[in-house]
Amino acid sequence: MAEVHVDSFLNRIVNKIRIYNHDMGFLYSLSCVSAFKLTGNENAKKAALLAADYLVSRFQTNGDFIQA
Repeated sequence: MAEVHVDSFLNRIVNKIRIYNHDMGFLYSLSCVSAFKLTGNENAKKAALLAADYLVSRFQTNGDFIQA
């Protein structure tokens, strides 16, 4: 069950489909990070790291927050 959405989430982050919000952390932590921890799925790891990179790019140093 942990790997059900990995491929679609990888596609979503690679192709920047509906990623322009702060919910990415919730989505990728609960799906791809969990899948990688449970199964070692490398695509899950790749998707989670790409999502993390994207979230970091939204961080606002003037205020210390991730832009919604």
